[in-house]
Amino acid sequence: MSGKIPKLTVSLQELDEVLERIKVLTSEDDYQIVHALVSSYRYLSEAYHASRQSITKLLRMVFGPKTEKCAPDRPSGDEPSRQEASSSKKKKGHGRNGADKYPGADRVSVSHESLKAGDHCPGCRRGKLYCMNSPAELVSLYSSAPVDATVHELERLRCSGCQQVFTAQPPPEAGTRKYDESAAVMMALLKYGSGFPAYRLAALQRNLGIPLPESTQWDVVSSLAQELAPIWNSLLSLAANAQVLHTDDTNAQILQRTRELQAIPQEERKRSRTGTFTTAVMAQAAEGRIALYFTGAQHAGENLRELLDRRDAGNSPPVQMSDALSRNIPADYQVILCNCLTHGSSKTSSPHRCSSRTLDAMELPEGPHG
Repeated sequence: MSGKIPKLTVSLQELDEVLERIKVLTSEDDYQIVHALVSSYRYLSEAYHASRQSITKLLRMVFGPKTEKCAPDRPSGDEPSRQEASSSKKKKGHGRNGADKYPGADRVSVSHESLKAGDHCPGCRRGKLYCMNSPAELVSLYSSAPVDATVHELERLRCSGCQQVFTAQPPPEAGTRKYDESAAVMMALLKYGSGFPAYRLAALQRNLGIPLPESTQWDVVSSLAQELAPIWNSLLSLAANAQVLHTDDTNAQILQRTRELQAIPQEERKRSRTGTFTTAVMAQAAEGRIALYFTGAQHAGENLRELLDRRDAGNSPPVQMSDALSRNIPADYQVILCNCLTHGSSKTSSPHRCSSRTLDAMELPEGPHG
């Protein structure tokens, strides 16, 4: 449309008079159309003056929010069904987290302070109250130290005659040792799961009034590692029998290893291996993916050789995926070697060392290969 619409001021009384004249001059069907248009104008005018809303808000209230986007495969103007609207996922990062987003939170049931199921309604005095299936949920967040502590003050009684002392027995929740299993797990998760250094945790705990020195953390986590040894051995056995093994090395620094090397004479140190490596092994086993890490003086091939010592004798050779370094290949074991195509295309390895072979070009044993 081009040009401006001429402004015409018409009162509601004049509109009623126009409708009466149109009713006489036109048919009933035409009159109903004009009457609907005039009624819509009357409603908008009254609503605007009553609420003092802007025209934009008023149009949004009457016609709904305006949008230029339509769902795929749906013609413009078609409304989505109620089922489609409810199944559409909300965008991430918008809105508050509901109570169902806190599965690790403690839940406390709170009864009504003055009413119970079966009581007469204090509002209408006619009906009876019953318990609803879903309670009202209130989320309260609070903070505490990563590793908290409780001091149990055991009462002591001394005899005035014989001076014998009688001490109260500790409660069951006090446990049998100073550092609970949950404290050891938290230390291990912070350091090895989240990369939180031990000295930073020690400083944080000291500032919160619950000291936890670095050396203590090491002793507690080391004790926990011994208790988890059966799980580690089980993972090793499952990974050793996997069909596909991904391996890679990266440099690492172990203070104990550094001190050991410093104690070796200079001439002997030149003839010995001084590097320290962390080997990552990703095993695609039937039970799922298993990630293993080995840190020490051994290379990836040596660590993989020790892992394959646990492999069942009847299994076919596994597929090994790695770069073309010779130290990645396990000695005394047959593997189906698949070198990294990325290293070959970027020329990070020499042509005779990185063959850039693919699984499709090789004869593989039966079974999933990832």
